[in-house]
Amino acid sequence: MSNNLEQSYGKLIKMASEKIANLEKELEGFKSKNQFESIAIIGMGCRFPGGADNPESFWTLLSQGINAISEIPSERWNIDQYYDPNPETPGKMYTRYGGFVGQLQEFDS
Repeated sequence: MSNNLEQSYGKLIKMASEKIANLEKELEGFKSKNQFESIAIIGMGCRFPGGADNPESFWTLLSQGINAISEIPSERWNIDQYYDPNPETPGKMYTRYGGFVGQLQEFDS
């Protein structure tokens, strides 16, 4: 290896080592500042298929293994217009089921 190349590598290694040392010092500063302050969760809301409109009912859905998938509601769209049992049919869907939240008109978007 040429002397110039060795010097270039040496400079790069020295710069990298200095950068690592500086970052380690910075990290120690963060650790010593007690960056972990207490937080409080004061409210939570959710809306999921299966009538799970709050965290408790969602947990019930999950913990009891309740299947929240239902047939597509007729008030959402005309499924017959979009359904075909053949998954290869272009522009069509091959299922009549999905996960739907209730009271869609009240959903806060």
